[in-house]
Amino acid sequence: MEKENLTRNNWKIIVDERNTASANQFFESLSRCSGRMGVTVERPIIETVSARSAEGVVNDLKNLKLNNELKILVILLNRQSESHYGQIKNYLNSEVGTPSQVVKIENLSRNLSYFTNVLLQMIVKMGGKLFKINFSDNLYKYVTNKVFLFKFYMQLNSFAFKFFLNY
Repeated sequence: MEKENLTRNNWKIIVDERNTASANQFFESLSRCSGRMGVTVERPIIETVSARSAEGVVNDLKNLKLNNELKILVILLNRQSESHYGQIKNYLNSEVGTPSQVVKIENLSRNLSYFTNVLLQMIVKMGGKLFKINFSDNLYKYVTNKVFLFKFYMQLNSFAFKFFLNY
């Protein structure tokens, strides 16, 4: 796996001001599963929003300092703000341009396999790769030779078909 480490300065957790304990719980769970994966997860900056409506949350996000150094934003949503998901993701994708991972607060009590999956999703969204296949030189030459022969065969058939139509 191509590692994408999370340092204090390249990721943030954004949470409703009433749920800051949830942000700490999320971080602790994520850091527990990260060691097995060889990924470093440092404690992020936790930003709070106070708005209750989707528009208000988006306005709060506009007031936060979301910069290009961020690799990913994690948004923790409680049950009452789940309906804000679409507007929040739309704003982050279209205006901020920073990848985001939305997590429901009710899922924070799940087991570590859930957090492993969340971390894998975050790694992919940050441009990392989950796995890499190394081909031997012989296999690479064999495959590229077969691709070349297939393309040549297709061109030859295309030429023969055109010739037949004109004959």
